[in-house]
Amino acid sequence: MKEFHLQIIILTSHASSNAKVAMFSILKKVDWSTWQCTMTQKHLTEYCKIPTSTLKRALKELDDLGWITRHTERKGSKNTPTSIRV
Repeated sequence: MKEFHLQIIILTSHASSNAKVAMFSILKKVDWSTWQCTMTQKHLTEYCKIPTSTLKRALKELDDLGWITRHTERKGSKNTPTSIRV
């Protein structure tokens, strides 16, 4: 599947507007050979220009929809990168 096809699926879905913004932002950072990206929630919040609590709800919605999977390996810091797979 190509990015263009994903964009159409996202735009025509019943996902919330914030989930769509978060998904488009994730797609801009994805390595298309692995369908994965690694970033902090803080970076994604700043990139999306939405509040942290809103982003957390959007990521949960994307996870519940099965559009992404997330894995965070905590290493004692609050700003630990999360691996996101589309």
